[in-house]
Amino acid sequence: MTDELLFYYERTRRQQAAVLAFNMLFLPVVLGLLLLLVDDPAAYRKFVTVLQPLLIACELVMLGVLLWLLARPAAFTISLGRTLFSSHHPQFKAWCFAVHPQDIAEISYGNRRKGQSAIRIVLKDGQQLALCPNFAFSHRKLFAALQRANPAIRVPDPFWPFARRRGLWAGSQCRCAVKNPVLGHCLPRF
Repeated sequence: MTDELLFYYERTRRQQAAVLAFNMLFLPVVLGLLLLLVDDPAAYRKFVTVLQPLLIACELVMLGVLLWLLARPAAFTISLGRTLFSSHHPQFKAWCFAVHPQDIAEISYGNRRKGQSAIRIVLKDGQQLALCPNFAFSHRKLFAALQRANPAIRVPDPFWPFARRRGLWAGSQCRCAVKNPVLGHCLPRF
C-alpha cells in the first residue's frame, strides 16, 4: 500500500539557475534604460564609468552562481502523505525533517531573529522543527493538506501569515476599515 500524496512541492537548482539566467539578461537592459534617462553628456560618462565595472562584476558573480547551481543538481522538497510529512533542503540540514502528521500539534509563524520570519512546526512532545520559508510554496495548500492528514493540527490564520507588529502609538486594538462578511476577518486600512 502506498502513502496517498496530499501535498508536494519541489524547487530544483536548475529552476533557480533559469531565473538567475533571466536576471543576467535583464540587468543590462535595466541599466541601459537608466542611462537613456541621463541627458547631460558629462553625467552620462560618469555613470558609464561607474556602472560598467559594476555591471561586469555583477554579471561575473551571477555567472559563477549559475554555474555552481548547474554543476550541483539538488532540490528543495516538501512532501506530505497520510503517514509522513517531510522536508529536504539541500543546503541547510536545520530545514530537513521527517515526522508523522499525527505527531504534529501546531504550525505557527514567528520571528527567529529580528527581520527573519520562520515557520515553526510544534510536535506533541514539545519539539520544534523549522520549515524553510524561502520558497514560493502555497502555505494555504500545505496547511489544508496538513489538516486533512490530521484535523487536530492548529494552523495560523492563512490571511495574515506573518504578524504585523504595531507601535504603542498605533494603539492596541485592531481598527478595521472593512470586515470580510464571509470569513469574518478584519481587513486593514492602507
